[in-house]
Amino acid sequence: MSANFDLRLLIVSITNWQVLSPSSLFETLSDENISFRDERDWTWKGIADVIIPETNTRFGREGCKKLQDALLASGEGLWVSQISVGMPLTDPEIQGVLRYLDQVGAVPGARFIADAVLRQISVLEQHNITTTVEEIAQVQASMKLDLYVEAQIDKKQDQLNTYKEAMNLWDGNPETEPRF
Repeated sequence: MSANFDLRLLIVSITNWQVLSPSSLFETLSDENISFRDERDWTWKGIADVIIPETNTRFGREGCKKLQDALLASGEGLWVSQISVGMPLTDPEIQGVLRYLDQVGAVPGARFIADAVLRQISVLEQHNITTTVEEIAQVQASMKLDLYVEAQIDKKQDQLNTYKEAMNLWDGNPETEPRF
């Protein structure tokens, strides 16, 4: 399924999409109002792969080492071993620890691990679509054209159906022959 087809489905789901500006559609589709929870079992490898948006780099081995050291120093050795085999990270206590360690500077970027498993996302992110206002404008214009074409076909089809009904009822008199 193409991204444009998915984008069309998302646009058509917005009330009054035909009259909204492309920037309004983009804003609506980008609004982070959907709760996302990743309940998978996370391991150190998955944590290392978390992207730090500020630097566009992975949390990496160094980040994992800092996190392990901080957890061990705070008496949370059990978490270190549980993460080694995999565990969900959505628990409020774990979320709080990750955010706290980031906030105090003990483990920079730890909040992004918390965000990777529990955050608000947009409908675009939910459908794994990256787009621009310009692309939305193109798709919206194409959708409006499709609606216009369909309306014109329907109009002519209605005229044809009316003519067909009139012809079927016609008595054969040339003076009363229905016109199309």
